[in-house]
Amino acid sequence: MKINEFIDYVVNVSEKEIPPILLKDLNMGIHVSPNKQQDEEEKDYYIMGEYIEDEMGNQIVLYFGSFRYFLENKSLKTWQKEIIDTIKHELLHHIEAMAGQEDLALQEDIEVFTRKKSKQKKKQ
Repeated sequence: MKINEFIDYVVNVSEKEIPPILLKDLNMGIHVSPNKQQDEEEKDYYIMGEYIEDEMGNQIVLYFGSFRYFLENKSLKTWQKEIIDTIKHELLHHIEAMAGQEDLALQEDIEVFTRKKSKQKKKQ
């Protein structure tokens, strides 16, 4: 999938497949970055999407470069499924933030901690 096709599909999903109520207060929308995004601490861990909540507002960013890194030779259906799954995942962060919850973020922190511990054990 090329970046323009990726962007078109993201727009289609956000306009036609996501109920508008879930996009409430996502004032900066859903954006596509051409970059590949790596975790700052775990350089072999790539980020597909990110929910960003800051002083400018709330937005979801999808990292096309990360998708391409993992899915370059995969089918269109695989790309589409991963895009939808990532948007839904990031929307869950948004919904939890609006409700004052952080369950998903805490779960992800536990997963990162567990991965780090596992890597440390392998090095010993």
